Amino acid sequence: MNEYIGIDIGGTKISVIRGDAAGNILEKKKFATKTKDETLKEMFEGVSDLMHEHVTSIGVSCGGPLNSKTGVILGPPNLPGWDEVPITDMLTERFKVPAYLKNDADACAVAEWKFGAGKGTENMIFLTFGTGIGAGLILNGRLYEGSTGMAGETGHLRLFETGHIGHGKAGSFEGYVSGGGIAQYGKGTAKELGKRAAEGDPEALALWNEIGENLGKLLAILIDLFNPEAIVIGSIYARAGEYMKAGMEAVIEKEALPGNVKACRILPAGLGEKIGDIAEQIYESGRRLIMIAGPSSSGKTAFSHRLSIQLGALGMKPHPIAVDNYFVNRVDSPRDENGNYDYEALNCIDVKQFNEDMEELLAGKRVELPVYNFVKGEREYKGDFLQLGAEDILVIEGIHCLNDDLSYSLPRDKKFKIYISALTQLNIDDHNRVRTRDGRLIGRMVRGARKRGASAQDTIRMWDSVRRGEERNIFPYQEEADAMFNSAFLYELSVLKQYAEPILYSVPRDSAEYNEAKRLLKFLDYFLGVSSEQVPHNSIVREFIGGSCFKV
Repeated sequence: MNEYIGIDIGGTKISVIRGDAAGNILEKKKFATKTKDETLKEMFEGVSDLMHEHVTSIGVSCGGPLNSKTGVILGPPNLPGWDEVPITDMLTERFKVPAYLKNDADACAVAEWKFGAGKGTENMIFLTFGTGIGAGLILNGRLYEGSTGMAGETGHLRLFETGHIGHGKAGSFEGYVSGGGIAQYGKGTAKELGKRAAEGDPEALALWNEIGENLGKLLAILIDLFNPEAIVIGSIYARAGEYMKAGMEAVIEKEALPGNVKACRILPAGLGEKIGDIAEQIYESGRRLIMIAGPSSSGKTAFSHRLSIQLGALGMKPHPIAVDNYFVNRVDSPRDENGNYDYEALNCIDVKQFNEDMEELLAGKRVELPVYNFVKGEREYKGDFLQLGAEDILVIEGIHCLNDDLSYSLPRDKKFKIYISALTQLNIDDHNRVRTRDGRLIGRMVRGARKRGASAQDTIRMWDSVRRGEERNIFPYQEEADAMFNSAFLYELSVLKQYAEPILYSVPRDSAEYNEAKRLLKFLDYFLGVSSEQVPHNSIVREFIGGSCFKV
């Protein structure tokens, strides 16, 4: 299989990766942007380290101005001293493979159009919203670059006659709608403002609303100028969009033509801030205990394996561990107020044994790990031994992992906590949204029938108890997370449909669960079935339907 080297040149950091044609990142290096000469030296060394006999080309993304046809970087404002740098010729001469240069917004636009939030559109705009702001344009099913590859320099447009400086111009959009622009407000970085807003700080919320209004002015121009089906916005918007949305939408409704507004969706990027980004945070943190939590059927197990691959690409030695394997035997499980087994309760886990095993692993001892037999309802030991070296880390997943009562004996400063949830962005129509809980219920039902011998009737009967348990034991701890991940896929309900319908039809008419089964069948009628053949074998969706390359 062909492999490729990708280089992203940013104002604060440089990333070099080796990937394959399926989009998998095989290796990655990241380092801070320094002087031009220092950065080029470190970048070439990074490419040399990742170069492989199967690499057929090198792709470079960089903020403009640049000339993509000649492969020359022309002096971006966030890269002082990078004037007339023939980057593709330099790479081709040294590594003897073709090299290509694209504006970073153009590169992101193509990625989001092919694989992300803009997939399926003919006319789409991608907005970078990081250190600076720029636009990549997909028009009539093709990337539009302009005569010299500099189309879409939205940050250079003037918002005010004077004011914050961005893109070398006072009063430009980049001076107000970008990470660099936000810093000029003098109220902190985008990350700091996001944290203050999450805590309810009125000043931070008001500032985000102002930023949203300025973003709305830019979007209104783009909506009327290009009449796109979607505008996808990356980085800062993907993390803090909820604080900007009201101000942004109010301005768009006021400024843009109603018909154009109705035809255009504003979406957060679907590819940025992903598993690889979280792996980098873990690597930089130096922590050895990765704790992954989330509600039922959010894809924790598959996520832990995907994350482990990314950690491995960074040179770490991860070992995924499922807390579910530490369930007490079913007959010993606690019961809720209605006398039913309460599988969401913390004391459904053998917490003492879990802590003893983890302590011994961290001490370098050889430990036999349990495997829970969900059909029998018993914990078993089948010779699954593990012993950690000095470079090994534990990737632990379970619904209680953000609750320190689960891992009471493990050092808090060594834990990196991740919250995962399947937060769908789908709507049935203008008035009815797709509830996240319905997607999770259907996923749990399909997985339960496949792996745990549970009928649809069993899953529906337990669901209210599961939901109550989540409210008590999971959701209150989500703010403890160092990182959050949305595991929802646009296509998953269409794939799950073919598995869910047969087991839903088996629910007896005279049962208490029949009405809920009927409602779910009606809900699935809104979706066209999609074959699972094209679902990647490393996809989180495979945790539910089977065929995963991981043991999930």
